[in-house]
Amino acid sequence: MTKIYTRIINKKITSVELKSVLGRELYICNNGNWTDVLNEFSFSYTPEQFCQYIADYEAWAELNNVYVEILEGKAKHREIINLVKEKLTEFFSEYDYTFFPKFYKTLSAKEKKAAVLILSHSELFDYGCIPVMYPSTNELSLLWKGNKKLKKCLFVPIKGPDYELTVNMFTGEVVDYMDMDIIEENF
Repeated sequence: MTKIYTRIINKKITSVELKSVLGRELYICNNGNWTDVLNEFSFSYTPEQFCQYIADYEAWAELNNVYVEILEGKAKHREIINLVKEKLTEFFSEYDYTFFPKFYKTLSAKEKKAAVLILSHSELFDYGCIPVMYPSTNELSLLWKGNKKLKKCLFVPIKGPDYELTVNMFTGEVVDYMDMDIIEENF
């Protein structure tokens, strides 16, 4: 685990997630300090203080025989994630999901990986002024490591004014449809 300390001090990682029985903490490096973005009352740590916090957290977990998972998000992934988020927002502002397979073919391999990661954790809207609701870039950068292979199916929920559907984005096929008017009549 000593390598994480080196990466924190050398600013090679920009986000760290701690998961344990205590819950989830998501720390982001902003202007050189580390802050838990999930807790509005949290402290800001210098890199050295944050390394000590992680060491103390691990020692506590070991002493209490508790599992702790530590995930790292890298700055290099944030750039591609932000770029693809912009491209997706622009695309979905102009086109609907049926045009996605054609759009997907125009992306580079790294952009495709980012698009799959982003959309597999997002919701699309078929009404209103916001076409897509994304997780934060920090959370997505933490998930990048587990996103090893491109999937054959990419199921994404799409919400309309009175319906919800799930679409395989690679084929444009609707795999699930729910009419909200029918549901409301049943209650």
